[in-house]
Amino acid sequence: MKAPIIGAMRTRLTLQVPVDTPDDNGGVARTYANQASLWAQIVPAAASDRFYAQQMQTAITHQVTLRYLANLTGQMRFAKGGRVFVIHAIEVLDERGRFMRCHCEEVRP
Repeated sequence: MKAPIIGAMRTRLTLQVPVDTPDDNGGVARTYANQASLWAQIVPAAASDRFYAQQMQTAITHQVTLRYLANLTGQMRFAKGGRVFVIHAIEVLDERGRFMRCHCEEVRP
């Protein structure tokens, strides 16, 4: 696959990692902490409506292309202002391991 052009990665994203805090009922409360700021390219892929928690939501999928990060996992997410992109899948784009693409979902109420 052809490597992306560096100039196309002009969106500044914040990588967020999960922080689990035990609660009083034996479960955990999950919050997210900012870990790094990085440049990426965001390309919308598809959109669909769904009924969730007794309300209609629009789910928009995106492909986020960025430089390779060895420690990136599906538990992390990206943020851009008030927008949040949940990572569903990660793929390495070239055999030299320079770039990766994350298949993400942004849910809008």
